[in-house]
Amino acid sequence: MTTFVAPNQTEQYKDVSVHVYWVGAPLPVKDVYQVTRIYRQFAGPSVSLGITPTPDLNGVIFDPVAPNYVTLTATVPEAWRGSSGTPPVPLTSRVTFSITLNDVPVDSQDVLTSGMSGQYRWTWTGAATATLGLYKFTAVAFASDESAGEEAGLYARLDSSIPDPPTGLQAFPQVNQVLLQWDPCPHSLFDHFEIWRSDTLGQAGSVIASPIDNQNTTYTDTSAAAGTKYYYSLKAVTRQGMTFFTSLACPQVSATPLWPLTDDTTPPSAPVLTVAKVASQPTINLTWTASVDNPPPTPPSGLDHYLIYRSANGSTWGTAIKVVQVVPFVTTDTSWADMTAGWSTTWYYRIEAFDLALNFSTSTVKSATTDAAPTIYTLTVRNASTTRNASVWVRNMSTLLYYTTRGAPSSTPPAFTTVNKNNKKDFKPLPPGSYQVYANFNGQAYVSTPVFSATGAGPYVCTIQ
Repeated sequence: MTTFVAPNQTEQYKDVSVHVYWVGAPLPVKDVYQVTRIYRQFAGPSVSLGITPTPDLNGVIFDPVAPNYVTLTATVPEAWRGSSGTPPVPLTSRVTFSITLNDVPVDSQDVLTSGMSGQYRWTWTGAATATLGLYKFTAVAFASDESAGEEAGLYARLDSSIPDPPTGLQAFPQVNQVLLQWDPCPHSLFDHFEIWRSDTLGQAGSVIASPIDNQNTTYTDTSAAAGTKYYYSLKAVTRQGMTFFTSLACPQVSATPLWPLTDDTTPPSAPVLTVAKVASQPTINLTWTASVDNPPPTPPSGLDHYLIYRSANGSTWGTAIKVVQVVPFVTTDTSWADMTAGWSTTWYYRIEAFDLALNFSTSTVKSATTDAAPTIYTLTVRNASTTRNASVWVRNMSTLLYYTTRGAPSSTPPAFTTVNKNNKKDFKPLPPGSYQVYANFNGQAYVSTPVFSATGAGPYVCTIQ
């Protein structure tokens, strides 16, 4: 038989009586009586939590500094009372406020209560210097016997009204103008951008365009003069009520507007070409000095690209084998590797430098000869067994490197190569040296004697069984 009566709102626990006995009890008589005390899940007072300043519709609190620090308000609607006493005794003792960021404790505070229901507050002044992010704010009310009520919590993001500097600013020179582009501003209070231009690196200059909304992330500076180098930066501006907040400027970028092509009739300076073979490879490297398009006072259109030509005899030239594109007045590539030169081959090269007006100059002709092709070694591993497949490694005895069937080296054993029964596998190309074959037949190991040395190209066969 079990006796249990649910606790009312003023009771912290109930005693449950369990009486076990037998009707027509056997001998000896067995009779068990037990009392168990069951506590309420939350024996302490209930509580609700509020926060000021009130978060916006996105759950954000901006600029939590004096006098608008974050203030938490815990409302205790009814203090927990004991089950005895006339009248019942109020037992609410304190409210504990806690703050976490990404589940890491940030701050907490105990606020003593009057023992009655009501509102209890704590102002978190640490919000002024806190890391921006999503915070969890909680409150728990305790009875005088330290019985805790159910936790009340809410989330709010602390943010700054001052936006971060804009990102992604780029400047592209065009004829008599400069095109700018950048990334949108993610700040929820964003209002507009300001574009700043200067003639001097490191100086802010002046605003040339404002306001620019988030729908427009490009701007064309048509007031820029051809041939003049400009430095651009960008600021983001937010608005809260009637107050505006401006970010720091993003890093400056530069651009020089181009002259009209019809004004440029002078070719750029001729590149100075150097060519050299790459040892033990079928490759020739080309490097050259960067061409300069029309040094002042001649109006330049800007260096645009190089064309690389290759000839087998130095006199007969076909079409260009490579176009090297550059960004006028910004970047230029001055090297290229001809990886199609082949072995034991002599090639002649020349380079033409073009500006945007298609004026061009030509380098002198230079030549280079690649090395002879190295000997390619092949090791064939033949499994003579008619009943068992083999798992195989191949290892160079001098370098202690392992090699795959494609000739790829490895300092650690690669995956086994399976050589099926009465079959074979080729390992190539291998460098000169002596090799050993390690094989495993279902747990039975096999190690070959050295298979071949650095003389001759083979083929070399290692038979395992």
